[in-house]
Amino acid sequence: LRQGARLIPERVERLVLLSSSARGLEKQERRSHSDENLEAWRRPIADTWDSDTPLARQMMTTYHYPGATKEQMDSYNELQRLSSSAAGVLEFLVTHASIDVSAALHEIPWPTLVIHNPANLTFPFDEGRLVAAGIPGARFRTIESRNFLPLPGEPGFEETLQLIEQFV
Repeated sequence: LRQGARLIPERVERLVLLSSSARGLEKQERRSHSDENLEAWRRPIADTWDSDTPLARQMMTTYHYPGATKEQMDSYNELQRLSSSAAGVLEFLVTHASIDVSAALHEIPWPTLVIHNPANLTFPFDEGRLVAAGIPGARFRTIESRNFLPLPGEPGFEETLQLIEQFV
């Protein structure tokens, strides 16, 4: 949606949000994690993210995808290593914890589908509902998965694909 440094909203026709949140941990009414838990992530990330030791990446993978196979976990570990440095991950965690865009949700002009699952450890189910309630006319759908996003082989994976295909 960006071309250079400018947004191109006219290119958007519909918006699909999967396992989303409008508020970071510090802004949520019912926190899913304590500040101490967030702090506990910092040391392993700083010490091992950029190394061949997958400790911090595996922690993140297990947190996001507890139902993944070993092959899926290994693949996600590698994707994380290639996608961001330790400094980038730490910056994201700190920035995301303090964000709150809930007051701007009503400005989203596109038809929106919000898909969330009740077992999501990363973003509480109530956050998904808050996002859908804040966007005018948004549709909210629940999917079942043990994971942040459903993985291939789970019933929720095919259901998610069908919901998205029907919506777009």
